Amino acid sequence: MDIIVKKVLSIIQSNPDLSQTILAGGAVRDSILGIEPKDYDFCIPRITHMSAASAAYQILDNLAKAFPE
Repeated sequence: MDIIVKKVLSIIQSNPDLSQTILAGGAVRDSILGIEPKDYDFCIPRITHMSAASAAYQILDNLAKAFPE
Protein backbone atom coordinates (compact mmCIF):
# COMPACT_ATOMS: atom_id res chain seq x y z
CA MET A 1 0.00 0.00 0.00
CA ASP A 2 1.55 3.26 -1.07
CA ILE A 3 1.97 6.36 1.07
CA ILE A 4 -0.92 8.29 -0.53
CA VAL A 5 -3.40 5.46 0.12
CA LYS A 6 -2.18 5.26 3.73
CA LYS A 7 -2.72 9.02 4.12
CA VAL A 8 -6.25 8.81 2.65
CA LEU A 9 -7.06 6.00 5.09
CA SER A 10 -5.76 8.02 8.05
CA ILE A 11 -7.87 11.03 6.97
CA ILE A 12 -10.97 8.84 6.68
CA GLN A 13 -10.33 7.22 10.06
CA SER A 14 -9.84 10.58 11.78
CA ASN A 15 -13.16 12.02 10.52
CA PRO A 16 -16.23 10.92 12.55
CA ASP A 17 -18.52 11.74 9.58
CA LEU A 18 -16.71 9.07 7.57
CA SER A 19 -16.62 6.40 10.28
CA GLN A 20 -18.88 4.03 8.33
CA THR A 21 -16.57 4.02 5.29
CA ILE A 22 -15.74 0.57 3.94
CA LEU A 23 -13.33 -0.70 1.31
CA ALA A 24 -15.18 -2.03 -1.74
CA GLY A 25 -14.63 -3.40 -5.23
CA GLY A 26 -11.60 -5.12 -6.66
CA ALA A 27 -9.32 -4.03 -3.81
CA VAL A 28 -11.22 -6.36 -1.47
CA ARG A 29 -10.85 -9.29 -3.90
CA ASP A 30 -7.18 -8.52 -4.51
CA SER A 31 -6.46 -8.28 -0.78
CA ILE A 32 -8.13 -11.64 -0.15
CA LEU A 33 -6.05 -13.19 -2.94
CA GLY A 34 -2.86 -11.64 -1.57
CA ILE A 35 -2.45 -9.33 -4.57
CA GLU A 36 -1.51 -5.67 -4.18
CA PRO A 37 -4.59 -3.68 -5.32
CA LYS A 38 -4.04 -1.26 -8.20
CA ASP A 39 -6.83 1.04 -7.03
CA TYR A 40 -9.06 1.48 -4.01
CA ASP A 41 -12.80 2.10 -3.94
CA PHE A 42 -14.51 3.30 -0.80
CA CYS A 43 -18.20 3.19 0.05
CA ILE A 44 -19.60 5.70 2.54
CA PRO A 45 -23.10 4.54 3.58
CA ARG A 46 -25.88 7.08 4.15
CA ILE A 47 -24.02 10.12 2.84
CA THR A 48 -25.60 12.90 0.79
CA HIS A 49 -24.07 14.17 -2.45
CA MET A 50 -23.10 17.43 -0.78
CA SER A 51 -21.51 15.61 2.16
CA ALA A 52 -19.62 13.37 -0.27
CA ALA A 53 -18.34 16.41 -2.17
CA SER A 54 -17.29 18.03 1.11
CA ALA A 55 -15.53 14.85 2.26
CA ALA A 56 -13.71 14.54 -1.08
CA TYR A 57 -12.58 18.16 -0.84
CA GLN A 58 -11.37 17.61 2.74
CA ILE A 59 -9.39 14.52 1.71
CA LEU A 60 -7.82 16.31 -1.28
CA ASP A 61 -7.03 19.37 0.84
CA ASN A 62 -5.33 17.20 3.47
CA LEU A 63 -3.37 15.36 0.79
CA ALA A 64 -2.18 18.63 -0.72
CA LYS A 65 -0.96 19.75 2.70
CA ALA A 66 0.74 16.41 3.36
CA PHE A 67 2.53 16.33 0.02
CA PRO A 68 3.45 19.91 -0.92
CA GLU A 69 5.36 20.48 -4.16
